Parts: sequence; C-alpha cells; structure tokens
Amino acid sequence: MNFIEILLLAVALSVDAAVCSIILGKKYHGSALKWRYDVIVSFAFGFFQFFMPLVGFYGGKSIINLIADFDHWVGFGLLALVSLNMLKEALWGRYEEIAHLSPLVVLSLALATSIDALAVGFSISMFDTHMLYIASVIGIVCFTIAFYCFALGAYLSRFTALDRALNVIGALILMGIGCGILIEHGVLPL
Repeated sequence: MNFIEILLLAVALSVDAAVCSIILGKKYHGSALKWRYDVIVSFAFGFFQFFMPLVGFYGGKSIINLIADFDHWVGFGLLALVSLNMLKEALWGRYEEIAHLSPLVVLSLALATSIDALAVGFSISMFDTHMLYIASVIGIVCFTIAFYCFALGAYLSRFTALDRALNVIGALILMGIGCGILIEHGVLPL
C-alpha cells in the first residue's frame, strides 16, 4: 500500500469517530475542561483506531473467527445504548454544565467505532506489509480528525436554540451507524 491509499483508508475508518467527536464536543461545550475532554476523546479514538488493526493483523484468522459471529452486535449494542441515552437527554433532560465525562462512554464509543478497523487489519494481513506503520498513520489521522471535530461540535453548541434538535440528530446518526454495521453483516436487510 502506498501512502495515499493508507491515508484514504485512515480517513474512511475515522468517519464514525468524527461523528461521535462532534456529538461529544457539542455535549461537553460548557465544561471548563473542554480542551482536556477534547484530547481525552481524540486520544481514545486514535488509540483504538491504531490498536484494532494491529490486533486484526497479528491475531489472524483465529481471533477473527472467534468474534466474527457477534462483533457487529457488540458495535451496534454500544452505539445503541449511547444513542438511546442521548435521545432521553434530548427529550426529557435538562442542559447544564457537565463536570465529568464518563470514561465508560468514551471507551465504549472508541471500541464501537473501531471494530471495522479490526477487520481491515485482518484483511491487510494477507499482504506482506509494514502494519505498524499503517496502524500508526490510521491512529494519527483519526486523532487529528476527532480533535477538530470535537472543536466543531463545541462551536455548534453556540446555537443553543438547536440544542434538542442537534442531540436528536446526533442520536439518530449514532443509531444509523449501528444499523449500518448490522446491514454490512447481513443481519438487517438493505
């Protein structure tokens, strides 16, 4: 793989993390720790996008075969839980400054959005290539995209009249990503 192919792959794998980062940036805009959250969220997404292709690459067929039957359900379940919580907050919640970002939410989103990277790592294992380099590029690109998307979400939060609508849209997007995972695996018909 040449650098352009690796870069395009990295951007494609980062799309889900970008959407989640925008949603989290919007949600945590009022916090005094906004930039700290941005780095934490971006690092989590970047790390999992780096780590999962390596697991797929070096784990080989045995690991893929062990989780292939249910990996899509794990991704869907994590995204669905976060999505339903966002809908609940949008419809019945109050908007206050948030003082703490749950590590469980960040880890579950980072894991859910990186499951595809596991499969990519496995498929790349069929080629003679430098996987550590490829995974590093993927992780750095994902970190960068997530960082700027979190800031974009914080910028969008200035439009307070749109708070509830943006949270509903964000929840629906996350649910759509989860359903897309199930469609990809043939569980839901297209």
